[in-house]
Amino acid sequence: MENIEKQYTRDETKKARQSFSSGLIIRQKEPNNLETPVDQVDSFLTPTELFYVRSHAPAPKLEVASYRLQSMARLRVGYH
Repeated sequence: MENIEKQYTRDETKKARQSFSSGLIIRQKEPNNLETPVDQVDSFLTPTELFYVRSHAPAPKLEVASYRLQSMARLRVGYH
């Protein structure tokens, strides 16, 4: 835990501690690279809280109040 505090800001340290408390190993801060600890998995089914997280780019910072998502997909009604 001591090394984490040297690398992260206060908010990032809080996030890192949450990841540790959920059991994931932090391999990289940005983009997120969190690893499942093999010694905590005792089945071929991985619990959701221990499922790995891999991001290939930083998560975008969005303004929730003004963000809009537009979909241009055509949908079929019913099954044919």
